[in-house]
Amino acid sequence: MADLFGKDSDTIGLHLRNIYQSGELKKSATTEESSVVRREGGLQVSRKINFYNLDAVISVGVQG
Repeated sequence: MADLFGKDSDTIGLHLRNIYQSGELKKSATTEESSVVRREGGLQVSRKINFYNLDAVISVGVQG
């Protein structure tokens, strides 16, 4: 989303927090957490990444 809207990820996170705190959207209905495993140097690292549905993306765009 940061690339889509030309903002940094902190700004997108702030908009998402505001959207969920205001009750505009429910986090459980618009977010899915997934684990991604990749190699970083000689290590295999697992990270949790949030994926957002179209409703969340549109709401961030409206706020931005």
